[in-house]
Amino acid sequence: MARRSFAAIDRNDRAALGFCSEATLAGLARILAGQFVADFKIQRALNLDGGSSSAFWFKRKDGSVFSISEQKSVRDFVGVVPR
Repeated sequence: MARRSFAAIDRNDRAALGFCSEATLAGLARILAGQFVADFKIQRALNLDGGSSSAFWFKRKDGSVFSISEQKSVRDFVGVVPR
């Protein structure tokens, strides 16, 4: 089992980014295939990373930050910003 981060879109082109601790890749797939969030049926999802180098950081609309740090140094980053 490992940390997993993912990106997903629903049928209405709404996006979700997420982080799951202690899941296998198959386990994450089962989570995302189920009722992930009310009114958000995932159409496509992409596993971004897994393992101890996985970290998650985002900035909320109000400017506050939520983060889960990595256990090992991270050399590559994926950034998502509004158009």
